[in-house]
Amino acid sequence: HVDLMYQASGGQARIGRRSLQSVSEYFGVENRKTPLKVRDWDKAMAGDEAAYELIVEHNIADVLVTRDVFAALKPQIRNIHR
Repeated sequence: HVDLMYQASGGQARIGRRSLQSVSEYFGVENRKTPLKVRDWDKAMAGDEAAYELIVEHNIADVLVTRDVFAALKPQIRNIHR
């Protein structure tokens, strides 16, 4: 297990907000988070197919951004706990 927020906020990094978006912008990773509104969640839960697809795209982007941030931080990680 690796807590990327712990890794990102330690050391010399001055990221500001401790959010995945801020960390990804700081490290300049390729993928970006997608914006979602609360209404999108509401519409998706009510059966709106287009809103549901926005949620899916948002979740896929989160995974890709997390992967990219891990790749940027990996050289700084000394121990990975299993």
